[in-house]
Amino acid sequence: MTGTLQVLIPNFNRQECLLTVLGKLRPQWHGQFEVVILDDQSRIDPETAIFSQISEARSWVQIIRHPVRVGLAANITFCFVHSTADWMWLLGNDDEVLPNAISTIEQTLTEHPEAAFVNFCSNLVARQVTSQATGLDELLRLVDSYPNLNFISTGLYKIARFRPYIATGFHSGYTFSPHLAMLFSLLRDHPDETAILSVGRICDHKPAADLRERWSHVDFAYGAAAMLEMQGLTFEQRRRLAELLVQSAKVHEFLTISLLDEARKESSGQPSRFILESISQRYFYFDRSLLRRLKTHLYPLLFLFPQLSWWLLRAVFKMLGKEDGLDKYAQAPRQGSWR
Repeated sequence: MTGTLQVLIPNFNRQECLLTVLGKLRPQWHGQFEVVILDDQSRIDPETAIFSQISEARSWVQIIRHPVRVGLAANITFCFVHSTADWMWLLGNDDEVLPNAISTIEQTLTEHPEAAFVNFCSNLVARQVTSQATGLDELLRLVDSYPNLNFISTGLYKIARFRPYIATGFHSGYTFSPHLAMLFSLLRDHPDETAILSVGRICDHKPAADLRERWSHVDFAYGAAAMLEMQGLTFEQRRRLAELLVQSAKVHEFLTISLLDEARKESSGQPSRFILESISQRYFYFDRSLLRRLKTHLYPLLFLFPQLSWWLLRAVFKMLGKEDGLDKYAQAPRQGSWR
């Protein structure tokens, strides 16, 4: 492997999950990497548990605890501030670290020392071959899964390349994707820089057991739409990015039902309707199909009478034998404690 490696873990609560992640890394440590935990004022300071339960943790784990709570996106961006190695693996505190993760990273960096960024495979994408993208246009063309690209635990960063864009990360915190805002900005400004979409696998996504700890699809969609407003993107780059954001064919329906479930419990459906229309105007600006235009005008009408609309939807889903699907939409968290 060319250069040194640090594993940066933005942490907030989830102490047992964090201990599990460190337990998966411990057998892979032979002095070749360091773990830095950025703790965002967790209810319980993780230091005591880590140093008492993880073998030789003081030799390879460093804990930095923020003096005040900074939030998810800022904590991710602070990882780029505090990393002092050549390469940084940005790792979630509750994701499934694979037993050969470090050796896979070492092999990949040996094969691609020129890369500025590596996106590894995971259970979120079926990737068959490794590809190399030079510049932002080629990356947006080759990306096979936006969720996998955004999944922080699949990303490896050559820190020196990203340092000039840390301010961009903080500025883009609302998108919940500051790491991608920095990546896109780097490749926009330096079209000769390369990103690797690797077939190698180092980590898998594991949904939180507690619904309150899961990502809010509404919050993410509302924030991620701001990625389309990034400075310096061409019209075609914005169009392709919008296409990647709506890869799921049912994203419009999912957001509508989730927001309608919230609206029916309130005195007015107007706040939820505003959010839906705000997301739709950005996400589907480039989709000029008749069906999309019809949905964009029809779905907001459900919020005029949200309780009646919800009753009718439940009747339709029940008639189709898909009532469980409706409940799945409704149970998605509006705002999770992960923020």
